[in-house]
Amino acid sequence: MIYQENGATIRSWPAIHAGDGPVSFALEWNGIKIVIGGDTFPNKWYIKYAKDADIAIHESFLTPDQLMEFYGQSPATALGVGTQIHTSPQAFGKVMSTIEPRLSIGYHFFNEEATRFGIYDGVRET
Repeated sequence: MIYQENGATIRSWPAIHAGDGPVSFALEWNGIKIVIGGDTFPNKWYIKYAKDADIAIHESFLTPDQLMEFYGQSPATALGVGTQIHTSPQAFGKVMSTIEPRLSIGYHFFNEEATRFGIYDGVRET
């Protein structure tokens, strides 16, 4: 817990990424819970603190196929970047179906014609 005053509580916990530094936050105030995941791979802390969130925000990165096609990454690099350093669309879907927020928001991708539908389809798989 990093803040608790006037009925508001803010918590912070580690996000899992390639380097040190990313964190996630939860704000609880007036019966509303908003959770913001840092640049992260899915982790037990996010699921623990985001359970019963009204709004859950978590990254949903490009698919490995998109990383190869649009960024020229090798298959091994694209798989690592898309599923071990970041959150794949399928993993985002699984996280959200596990915590069941009232509203889920994915970020960390370009919402453009060439990539959005592959991401949306991946989220819907789980």
